[in-house]
Amino acid sequence: GHRPPPHAMASAAASPVNQNAPIHPAVILLFAIGISRVFFSGNFRTRQHAVHALRVRAIGDGVVAIACSYLRLLPQSLVPFWDVSTRMLSKWHTLLPAPSPKYQGVYDALLFGPLGTGASKVIHVLVAFLLWRLLKNEWPVLHVFGDHYPGFFEWSILAGISLGVNGVLYAWSRILKSRGNHDGVNRMVASSSKEGNDYGPSYRQRLLYLSLAFLNATCEEITFRFFWKAEFSTYLTSNGHANLAQAAVFGALHYYGVPSGLTGVALTFVYGWIMGVLYEHIGGGGLFLPVVAHTIADYYIFSTVAHGKTMGTKVKA
Repeated sequence: GHRPPPHAMASAAASPVNQNAPIHPAVILLFAIGISRVFFSGNFRTRQHAVHALRVRAIGDGVVAIACSYLRLLPQSLVPFWDVSTRMLSKWHTLLPAPSPKYQGVYDALLFGPLGTGASKVIHVLVAFLLWRLLKNEWPVLHVFGDHYPGFFEWSILAGISLGVNGVLYAWSRILKSRGNHDGVNRMVASSSKEGNDYGPSYRQRLLYLSLAFLNATCEEITFRFFWKAEFSTYLTSNGHANLAQAAVFGALHYYGVPSGLTGVALTFVYGWIMGVLYEHIGGGGLFLPVVAHTIADYYIFSTVAHGKTMGTKVKA
């Protein structure tokens, strides 16, 4: 049968707005900045841009918390606690013993690669599930296929988007002669590049890239197209505005990504908006199509753009 779109379910699941914000916004702001400095900044003393980015995100957490507080949305919002909790829990990998040289490449790819330090994107999704349960008194409901299975039309749209996105990535990497500025992706490629050759990555590398592309795509689609979209849908009257808002967050967080810089922010903003349309309108509220499209794009980024070879030509860092 036909299911209502996810944003409608998210709005219906939201708890009634509490008229009294229980936590002073200044406390949340100081807490967010303090957590960022104490638990995170020390790891990036040699990478000043990373330290700056994390402090900016901490301040951003506080600003969002203040906005939610004054809008009387703080008791039902995931945002003020989401990022800070993820950063703390992402330190779990420091408890692990050092891996043997044989598994160092896989270790680096999983715990310091595109999924973030300590596979933080996976933790980000798990934290969102738990916060949703605590704040809304029910578990979030995600659908793989939405209200219908993809047919010829949906697959054609998916193919067109994938060709267009990979074409833009190819043009961006050639024109700017860049592999992007994503530390995790670059580290993953560097840790496994010994297996490559003049014709590109080895088959083992390609399998690793495909696996991580799928994991990264799944985490980001759940994070942005479901959770962020649901967050914005609770206090934006237009569903289209909520899609633009989640795309804006998606773009901003890809400043240090592939593609990177202001151009990367603009491109990923457009891409995030397209994925939102693919998720809700073309996919009928199912994550299958955007995850597949995102996996294809990420695999191309890992295996071709970030690997430093585009059509057999080296791309400069």
